[in-house]
Amino acid sequence: MNFRSETLNQKLLIQAFDVLRGNWVKAIAGFAIMLLIEKMVSKYSLSLGTELQYIIISIISSPLLLGSAIFALALSRRQNPRIWQILAGFKRFGTALYAHILIIIFILLWALLLIVPGIIAAIAYCMTYYILADNPDIGALDAIRRSKAMMMGNKWKCSCFALWLGCLAVPCTIIPAYILSQVDMATAVRMPFYAVSLLCNLLLTAYTEVSFAQFYNDLKPVPVTEEPPVTEPSAAEPSAPVEKVNTALLDALCTNQKN
Repeated sequence: MNFRSETLNQKLLIQAFDVLRGNWVKAIAGFAIMLLIEKMVSKYSLSLGTELQYIIISIISSPLLLGSAIFALALSRRQNPRIWQILAGFKRFGTALYAHILIIIFILLWALLLIVPGIIAAIAYCMTYYILADNPDIGALDAIRRSKAMMMGNKWKCSCFALWLGCLAVPCTIIPAYILSQVDMATAVRMPFYAVSLLCNLLLTAYTEVSFAQFYNDLKPVPVTEEPPVTEPSAAEPSAPVEKVNTALLDALCTNQKN
């Protein structure tokens, strides 16, 4: 079974805006919970060392990524999800963590060849958490395989889609973060600027997750069409009727020639 996204990327981005219209507060609140948990884990694991901190963040972020996919899919399908649904991934903690470990291993193995194969592998596995969110009974490895199948022939379109969203990250997160790190501001000015930067980050996170959920929803299965096999007529089948030759007329002509 092949999959194909036939909607233009620009239209998918517009659809994500339409989905979030009237749901921005709920989306921001949900993803704020996710980012707050990640921030707290990163802060309190900082004293444990860089390697251990990365392991702890990976362990906690795995169910958060699954919960984010569940929450974003529910928003994209206008199912009016609850805010705390962002934490639904912890109910399948083992599956989410196993999927995260497998994805990292597969990407690293491909990256050992070259950087480009690693990037291609990351794109191929990007729908894994949405598949897990959409199929509660599926396993981690099966979700990765299905994501790879879904992205077959759609990697370039997904890359362009991610590039569109990446362009929004520059004014929303990168520039404010650079200003905060470089410019020496007074506390009275810094705090409102930090609040605006945080709000932009939440808006971008919500919009990005819902946009990729729209991309996932647009990946429709396309059946593989095969040419019908050419069948040869069997010996049992009757052949086309052969017209009988009028031999009487030929005999009369031969008799006249002898005479």
